[in-house]
Amino acid sequence: MKDLLPGQVAIRTHRISFLFLLLLLSCSSMAVESDTLRKEKMPMQIKDVVVRDHARRTVYHSPQTPGYTCWAYVWRLPDGSPMITLTQATGPMEGRKRTPAEILRHMPGAQQKTAAYDFTGLSLENVYLHSTDGGKTWAKVAAEPFVSCMNGMLAGGVLALRDGALLRNVWGQNLVYSDILPTGFLQRSADKAKTWGKPEYISQDPQLQTWPKRIRQLRDGRLVMTGSAAPYDPDKWVWEDQFPKSRACLWVSKDPSGKSWDAPLYVAPKGVSTEEWDLAELDNGDLLAIFRTYDSRRCQSLLVKHGDTWAPGPLQATPFPPSGQPELLVTREGIILYIDQLGIWWTVDRGTTWTKFDMHGSAYYPSAVQLDDGAILVVSHVGCDDPYGKNDQSILLDTFRLVVAGKAGQ
Repeated sequence: MKDLLPGQVAIRTHRISFLFLLLLLSCSSMAVESDTLRKEKMPMQIKDVVVRDHARRTVYHSPQTPGYTCWAYVWRLPDGSPMITLTQATGPMEGRKRTPAEILRHMPGAQQKTAAYDFTGLSLENVYLHSTDGGKTWAKVAAEPFVSCMNGMLAGGVLALRDGALLRNVWGQNLVYSDILPTGFLQRSADKAKTWGKPEYISQDPQLQTWPKRIRQLRDGRLVMTGSAAPYDPDKWVWEDQFPKSRACLWVSKDPSGKSWDAPLYVAPKGVSTEEWDLAELDNGDLLAIFRTYDSRRCQSLLVKHGDTWAPGPLQATPFPPSGQPELLVTREGIILYIDQLGIWWTVDRGTTWTKFDMHGSAYYPSAVQLDDGAILVVSHVGCDDPYGKNDQSILLDTFRLVVAGKAGQ
């Protein structure tokens, strides 16, 4: 592969005057002092970041051609080894029965208008891959069938808990042939994705519909989950009406097993009705958030930590072009990466500046982890949110490492 050029980042040094410190000491409690000084911590100083050992290969293709595989997600098990999940569809290209009209009217317009977006009659599976050699080889360890008119059921979040169990989120809205409420829920597996438990609904409010996405674990052990929520009537809801009403939100679980979750914390103004956003935990506990708006723009916000919660900051523009699900990765080197199919950017100053690497991005809907040896793994799928049979889809894996020069800071 082509050698990649280093990026540059502008470094801003924050100075706190002696008079300001005196005023702070006289007007604030020790707890407030500590919190304020924490937030004024100087950003790490990086002179250069270089990507090396970049490689790309296909790690999975459907047994059928053209293949239909999408919505790949990667995470680490407690032993550090990576797993991947993906959605696969196989079956006839034409001649399938359509979804019953009573069900179809709740679904997105594409499913209603275009037969190739209606996945009724296809063999649908959640496929699980595991690697024990740092991502060099992958073994298929589970294949979970499901039935839907939609092209997936998994919401895009899987986390290995500290007790070894897997926790995943699901869109019940997609499981139209099952006795499932049309809202988001969690499931857990004790056998590395071979079997999954009963639905655990995120919200107990029967008039709140949830659309979960990423699941992350904070340094203090709490779990957080990104997504959106909207008020709804379970008997009357229609897909096209709900998304404009939804608001980006964050759920927090103080329980490290994720069996109970707080009420949604709305993290963006009304009108930012997107479930597609991701976060990165900063050194001081603040959260850097990147949102995909419904016109596909990218905006960011700093969620400032106050005790056990966060106060959303104003939305700001980003240099990122329109794309799919945002993906952020906090690296061992102290650098935060933003990854999508149009490029990979990095920041060390809380998102104030972003520098783009001289390399191609991922394919569609990336998901990333970093292994203990520093290797970064990014999975994504060829194609887009496609109708069945349009593209020969496959699952790609990008691997690379970071080399940091001039690392300094407090």
